[in-house]
Amino acid sequence: MYTDSAMSDRAYLTIVRYPSAFTSADRAAALSEALGIDAFHAAQRASHEPPLVLARVNAAEAPQIVARLKARRISAFALTQAYLKAHPRPFLVKRLVPALGCDEPMYMAEPWRGEPTGLRTADLFLIVRAAIDKVRTSIDIETTGGLRSGYSYGYGGPELPDPPTPLRSTERKTTHILDLWLRDGSRLRCNADRLSFDVLGQERGMTDLENTDRLALRLATEAPQAQIDTGFRGFRVPADLRRDLTSAFGTQTESDNAAAFDFYSIWTHTIHRGLARATPTDPA
Repeated sequence: MYTDSAMSDRAYLTIVRYPSAFTSADRAAALSEALGIDAFHAAQRASHEPPLVLARVNAAEAPQIVARLKARRISAFALTQAYLKAHPRPFLVKRLVPALGCDEPMYMAEPWRGEPTGLRTADLFLIVRAAIDKVRTSIDIETTGGLRSGYSYGYGGPELPDPPTPLRSTERKTTHILDLWLRDGSRLRCNADRLSFDVLGQERGMTDLENTDRLALRLATEAPQAQIDTGFRGFRVPADLRRDLTSAFGTQTESDNAAAFDFYSIWTHTIHRGLARATPTDPA
């Protein structure tokens, strides 16, 4: 997970869970010791319930910080930026075609690019269901063409025109997503904006919201062993990641949490994978 460029890399330190017997003071003391921060800031961070991204740290220091937390029986890990960038992109599904006549539920997943791949629902490990919001704000400048009275550059000078009036408009779009993580660590993504819901047959609804929910329910029913994650809506986006989510283009601003979901999907998969391997004496 850590690379040769760790000296310049950053890592997102995650707390998965604290020992059940820990008080707020125990949490703060452990964080103060592990991160080398003062008691006040440690108490602030300790007030948030896990799982959460606790801090952004130097990747070279991350293993020692995680070790100090685990020495206190705190379940923790760190994801480096290099690891996130190197992580394989999801297989983008265009259509799911049921494999008829099989003894178990199976599909042929047709991609937008490349070759199709098979999907056995028995291989599903985690289904991540999320709604991704994209907000676009445009600002148009309108001038009245009139002149303001009472202002001049001097005797007989030109009068100043009325100031421009900004007209703000906001558009919001919601995209519904299913990330399907398999037991081998590969991932298929069903984006409702680019997915045919023909697989639902007569159960197909009128909106992306209901169709995505119905597809998720169908897959979850066919794969009862799979974990279901719907926590993206309440995810606290790390501050440095949030800065990457908003880009300004002249008078137009876009806020898109697709990047936050890319992070979240890998992050929550890491948590679920760790918990699946957990034992009572080593929680992660």
